[in-house]
Amino acid sequence: CNTEDFYFINETTGWKTTYSGGSSTLLKTTNGGSSWNAIHTTSNFRALYSVKFINENTGWVSGYREYIAATTNGGVNWSPQSTGVTDSLLSVYFLNGNSGWACGTNGRIIATTNGGTNWFSQPSGTTAKLNDIRFGSATIGAIAGANGIRLVTSSGGAAWVNNPELSQTELTQVCFTGANQLFIGGDLGYVCTNSALTSIN
Repeated sequence: CNTEDFYFINETTGWKTTYSGGSSTLLKTTNGGSSWNAIHTTSNFRALYSVKFINENTGWVSGYREYIAATTNGGVNWSPQSTGVTDSLLSVYFLNGNSGWACGTNGRIIATTNGGTNWFSQPSGTTAKLNDIRFGSATIGAIAGANGIRLVTSSGGAAWVNNPELSQTELTQVCFTGANQLFIGGDLGYVCTNSALTSIN
């Protein structure tokens, strides 16, 4: 699994995860990446896989064995959240302070409608590793996964439909450029657009 991720909220302020020696560190920059300062560290081989902020103060990280934590002060303090699952959560995404999703190993998808105070599972229809989750709106989202998995939803995740890539390429990234316009990327330079995903055309 990828143990490095980064997210910028604007041109100067961003966060990234690194992993070394059995612990992950979350770093923050306020000068566009010219310098980075450590703001959060995990231990006991708990890797951080994903970071997402919705403004300069409010953000989440996800990682090994169900780990999700939230901050409301830019990363100075973090509060772990109970997810009710044991799978590693490889990607976390929030549209706003309430609506969020995470995905990970064993086909796991979880969602929240209250900022992570409570998380609940959503059916994925697969046991494959799910690498990245993104939403373009409150209803339209997509997931990139192992073995060519391309999951899409038009119901906020209540139901997910697989539009598999037949080559079974490892798919690793989702990027929305509009509410229902997206790209999915993966190994060996693979890229597809929403024209290949029948449920959100």
